[in-house]
Amino acid sequence: MSKGFHFGRVKTRQYTVEYPKLCANSFKPLLKLPLGKYCLTSQSNSRPIELKETSSGIRFVSLEHESGELQLGLITCERSASKKLYITCPYCQTKRQHLYQCKSGYACRTCLKLHYASQSERKKDRLARRIRKLRRAIWGDINDIYNLTESAMYFSKPKYKRWDKFEQEKEKVLELEKQYWQLSEAHLEKLFGNICTYSPSAYVPP
Repeated sequence: MSKGFHFGRVKTRQYTVEYPKLCANSFKPLLKLPLGKYCLTSQSNSRPIELKETSSGIRFVSLEHESGELQLGLITCERSASKKLYITCPYCQTKRQHLYQCKSGYACRTCLKLHYASQSERKKDRLARRIRKLRRAIWGDINDIYNLTESAMYFSKPKYKRWDKFEQEKEKVLELEKQYWQLSEAHLEKLFGNICTYSPSAYVPP
């Protein structure tokens, strides 16, 4: 079950994870290949495509679909060192990293009115995801790095990290943990009434 799906609620949103997608990065080899026909292999199937070029030198791929021919432009970002590649949505012509498969072929998230699953997460869940991400950036994959019942207060400083930078990053994580436990305690109180709840920040070692 995808994030954002809640039992007992009427589903009103469609999510990107429900649709097969085309990734711009899979088209990158075509930038150096000669014009012609190729085969695009995705997770779901393999379909023939044709690599073409406009008079101004912009490359695009042509896909045959039941609704007609779809043309996806291949646009590189010269500002990045890796020359990041984008594909254009055949309907709104905006540059995208992903296009999603639909009845009319492929379209971007905006045209299909799709949402990311994280947009339906509660604030507590978003906080938990952010805390785990920041923890991993500081300490790596150590024990209990994803366990939010263990406070980052007791994690030691990694080697070769400056104390001032470490304390600054750690303080940011602790502040987010404090917000997370305030929301968690409020949620538990709502479910079970005013009971004694555990918070890592409230624990004082003997």
